[in-house]
Amino acid sequence: MNGILHNLPQPWRFIAFDTWIIAIGLSIMNTPIGFIYQYSVIVHNKDVSLKRQLCYFFSASSVAVFYSCLYYYIF
Repeated sequence: MNGILHNLPQPWRFIAFDTWIIAIGLSIMNTPIGFIYQYSVIVHNKDVSLKRQLCYFFSASSVAVFYSCLYYYIF
């Protein structure tokens, strides 16, 4: 890591890096949720319940956390 966080002590550097990786994964995996919601509302003319929205969010979040855990083994 470069920039302001370059001189952080080791446990805080690890936490900052983990937070960054999970945020990237969440942003990538949660982007399609908006498109799925718009498609179901506009094309199928039906509203998506809160339960289904939370299901979409938790499934995307679990994939993002899984990818962030694999990141350490890959790199």
